[in-house]
Amino acid sequence: MKKIFSIILIAFILVFSSACFENKYVENDGGITLTLGEDFTSYMEGQTIPTFTFAYDGVLKTLAGVNYPFYTSFCQNDDLVLSRTIASLLEYYEGDVTYVIEERKATSKTHLNIVQGDKRVKQKIFTDDNMRYYEAAYIYLDNGLQLVMTYCRFKYNGETIYRWRETKNIELKLLYPLMVINDNDKRQFVITPLPYGFTMHVSGSSTIMADKIMADDKYVNNINEDNIYYTYDYNSDLSEEESVAMVSNYYINYMNATLVDNTLLFSYNGYNFKVMLYDKFFCIRYMGKAE
Repeated sequence: MKKIFSIILIAFILVFSSACFENKYVENDGGITLTLGEDFTSYMEGQTIPTFTFAYDGVLKTLAGVNYPFYTSFCQNDDLVLSRTIASLLEYYEGDVTYVIEERKATSKTHLNIVQGDKRVKQKIFTDDNMRYYEAAYIYLDNGLQLVMTYCRFKYNGETIYRWRETKNIELKLLYPLMVINDNDKRQFVITPLPYGFTMHVSGSSTIMADKIMADDKYVNNINEDNIYYTYDYNSDLSEEESVAMVSNYYINYMNATLVDNTLLFSYNGYNFKVMLYDKFFCIRYMGKAE
């Protein structure tokens, strides 16, 4: 899929996301909340910041030293306990998940780390169908955001197992697609929900990046003005009709948008937007505060 670098998506390249061997961890009792950092929310005065809490019974361990509150990386857990917790999450959002298989490996032998007493014991196992799938799950949440989870999946004794990849922990990210608007001569970030497949990465320090983006005129989307940074190419694997239907269905079903002459009108988090549908791409434009 070709995608224009046109959205400020807060999902950085995380150099600390490799597999957790002897890394320090923190214990999370009952749940993990993902949210947007103060470096960005300081430019979102008066807005409600949507968050997500991954709730569960018991304690799960995650990598310590993570500076991005919209991201977490699981490590040093009992693999079966974490897998069953993930299975419950995916089951809860059944029907609102897009699965993307990034790689397939034909191999039968692998292992699970199982907690026995105060130790994690490596348990050698054989997959049911001699296959492992390296997958990402994109979950549409009720708050309009997407939750992304990456893992390795396989079958063991008839059960679907969600486990770390060999070089990467199971990761969970809450995606925040942002737009810079000019509201009464005051610039702010606003969240602009996007359908699956139209998310971009901006890498670097979050604090430095937020300040630099806010000060850069090229990101500002004034009312009824065109801005190429908020224009998105359709999936080249789909026909124009399929692409338009996919984008339209997302905004109608999840944002309660109204379709008028190839333009989708919707409100989100106190702001009005319009999505203009063209032959090869679509655009998002800021339309002012919602009444």
